[in-house]
Amino acid sequence: MRIFLAECKRCSLEIKAYSASYISEMMMTSIVFFGLMKGLGDHSKSYYLTFIYWYLASGIISNGSISTSQEKQTGTLQQLLLKPVSFLKIVTYRNIYWLGFSLFQIVFVVLIGVLTVDLKLYFDIKILLVGFSLFIALQGLGYIITSMTLKTAKIGNFVSIISYILLFTSGGVVSNSSLPKIIQWINNFQPLALAIKATKSIIDYGKTPTDLIIRLIFVSVIYLMLGLIIYTKIYKSGKKYGIDNNY
Repeated sequence: MRIFLAECKRCSLEIKAYSASYISEMMMTSIVFFGLMKGLGDHSKSYYLTFIYWYLASGIISNGSISTSQEKQTGTLQQLLLKPVSFLKIVTYRNIYWLGFSLFQIVFVVLIGVLTVDLKLYFDIKILLVGFSLFIALQGLGYIITSMTLKTAKIGNFVSIISYILLFTSGGVVSNSSLPKIIQWINNFQPLALAIKATKSIIDYGKTPTDLIIRLIFVSVIYLMLGLIIYTKIYKSGKKYGIDNNY
């Protein structure tokens, strides 16, 4: 718990130091959220939930990468790797913190929608299972992104591109049936796309897609295991040979 609280304090100080950046990011999120809703005429009940999924995924990908990249550039990463505290535990706590912070941001954006554009909110208890399964997958993805940042900090330059590719290829903004066949096939094994598809079925059509939820759980566990394997391999290499400081 002490380590978790220490990481919360560190991340909070980071937010305070770069508050202008986070405020502008939240404003941009609001513009994208309402712009896409109005521009595409998407008035489906599940729209706000699918956007929340994407924003949480984006938050874990970008914030985790940025934190590790900054520590690498300032030289504190080497010190963290030498400490007896597991760096994996630190990364996990950071992901949980950034998930909470992203939730706070998106709740603020959704409240703006409720007050200004009469955004309707719909919910089903089964969404909690979908959301938890997605978070497991995002943890795995966070480990992969952190691992790649340990290898080269340049990955941080591409996280925004990765986030917006996910936005437009996961079926939340553009319907899955309108996407290229290869993307539709990939989405059968892509956690964010599976979560969005399951949510649309539950909220928009009142159906419980048991097969989709089971597949999402299975794929999420695979992502988590893959993330742990990649992280462990690169972490051990960093401990043995030192961190690659190429940018």
